[in-house]
Amino acid sequence: QFHDATELKPEGAQEQEAREGEEKAKDLLARALAEEGTRKTMANSMVMPKANEAQVPQMDLAQIREGVNMLEDATTLKPDDPNYAQQLDQGRERLANALVRQAQIYQMIEPRIPRVDDQLGILRMGLELTEQALEQKPNHAQARQVQEQIKQRLAQIHEEQGDQLDQQAENASLEQQSQQLS
Repeated sequence: QFHDATELKPEGAQEQEAREGEEKAKDLLARALAEEGTRKTMANSMVMPKANEAQVPQMDLAQIREGVNMLEDATTLKPDDPNYAQQLDQGRERLANALVRQAQIYQMIEPRIPRVDDQLGILRMGLELTEQALEQKPNHAQARQVQEQIKQRLAQIHEEQGDQLDQQAENASLEQQSQQLS
């Protein structure tokens, strides 16, 4: 409304009042977004997976992401305020930490999964989460470490599968060997 008042009557005493009102409204909105965003990024609760998802413990990543989005909006409203930029940086750090924790949960569950395809799937999900964490905080040491561990485990599983197929091929007919090895 203040913005509209400025557009309708760009000159005069009311213009200054409208500009001040618009700034005050931006300040209030940015403060409210920052407070709520900070609160949401501090969520460290677990949520139940949906019925169509694997029954694996889940961090409440949606709420933390929503908080980071609110902090981004506050920073957009007040780009010159270092306090909002600092809160956004802290929110991104908390989101990266939560993404890494979820990847570690997947990493811990993987050895108990009987099917190799499912093991590879859950490890790829963990790898994707570490990549998302590094998008939030490019220098996140723990994300890099967990990512490297997941990559090593994926390579190990692929190598074991290759060895197993190689052994099966040795005992098969020439036609079956060529199909399995290809």
